[in-house]
Amino acid sequence: MPRFSPEDLATWARGTWSSLPEEPLHSVGHDTRTLEPGALYVAMAGARVDGHDLIPEAMAKGALGVLCAKGRAHPDIPCLEVEDPAMALRGLATGYRKTLNGIMVGITGSAGKTTAKDFLAAMCRAAGPTCATPGNWNNFIGLPLSILRMESDDAFGVFELGMNHAGEIAALAEILLPDLACITSIGEAHLEQLGSLRAIAEEKSSLFTMLPANGVAVLDLDSEWRDLVESRIGSRKISCSMFEEADVMGRPADHPGVLRVEDRTRGELFELPLPLPGSHMRKNLLQTVILAREMGITAEQMTAGLEAYAGSPMRWEVHSIGGRVFINDAYNANPLSMRCALNALMEDAGETPCWAVLGAMAELGPEERMFHRALGKELDTLGLQGVIVVGEAGRWIAEGMKEVHGFHAHAVEQAAELVIDEIPRQTQVLIKASRSVGLERLVALMQEKHTL
Repeated sequence: MPRFSPEDLATWARGTWSSLPEEPLHSVGHDTRTLEPGALYVAMAGARVDGHDLIPEAMAKGALGVLCAKGRAHPDIPCLEVEDPAMALRGLATGYRKTLNGIMVGITGSAGKTTAKDFLAAMCRAAGPTCATPGNWNNFIGLPLSILRMESDDAFGVFELGMNHAGEIAALAEILLPDLACITSIGEAHLEQLGSLRAIAEEKSSLFTMLPANGVAVLDLDSEWRDLVESRIGSRKISCSMFEEADVMGRPADHPGVLRVEDRTRGELFELPLPLPGSHMRKNLLQTVILAREMGITAEQMTAGLEAYAGSPMRWEVHSIGGRVFINDAYNANPLSMRCALNALMEDAGETPCWAVLGAMAELGPEERMFHRALGKELDTLGLQGVIVVGEAGRWIAEGMKEVHGFHAHAVEQAAELVIDEIPRQTQVLIKASRSVGLERLVALMQEKHTL
């Protein structure tokens, strides 16, 4: 486990200890429910809970020290007092990262970044000790905590960068200082804050501006924003494509569960297992293969890693319940990720009938109703047997549907009843919506109903 000296922590956080811990600290955490003995507990004031009120609980869990706001120190435990605990957490990660020698990778994108991170981390683990973002810890709290989990002798660090507002990707990259980076996709996500697709492309591509001159950027030639993205790259770049000439190309394979890779930079042609279905997954894997090869990982190691792949929760989780196969992809949704998931469902299903249970796509701004209607129109073209839409945004989706058989549910509980009443057995069912909908609860409700 990592070892953090109290002196280094004070320097990185720009704070002062009320008293020094008697031994090095072994982890950093802000959630008392998962805090480990020997940790530095970061007390932050949140919207609902002030972490300073939980310092006694952190002490009971075995915390050796507390990072807290000035004037909020607890008398019975060493406290590192700072002006702003959230900013100090960034400082801890920034300082610690500069002590690490492993190859660091930053991955962002409007869709697919968590899966791409999971693909690459699986390949890296087959080649050496690896630290990777847990789940989607990709913001100004999650990324620093992820970096602070990395061991000094880890060979690889694979980290995800997310954003809600302009300027966040570059600021996160300034903490991470990546050696390699890729943008999985650019699409309609966070339009409410960014305002336009171009602004999203500029924000995502700011990751490449933070690479060192000897770093590597993966350039997706299939993206409509390729020219803008390429103009932001000051490091070495390696291009990829599924359709045209590129440095690394995805080639047709004889089996749908395989990606054939032509690496023209090395004169190699090899095949890899594709852990998840869909053309967008092929692209995600192709991009991460470039990163893996630049990290010195062989095709054999990549294969071994992908064969042991285990994805993050609510990313294409497959559950067989009551004769139906539910695909829980309900962590989040935007128009691009919806299209990718629906197309993957139909590509993977073969002759199996398919339904979808869909809800709101959040943070789309004043045109959100238009985006949901457009999704409804697209549903008519896919060959689905039926659709259940949930909530007020579900009504907007239904407004665009003219051909596909559809039902509306006010809430997830009603959607579960409709699944039982309307969706035949031996059917694949995609579950997808933005996280705020909580549509993943449908899986638990179905499991409950089939154990009664």
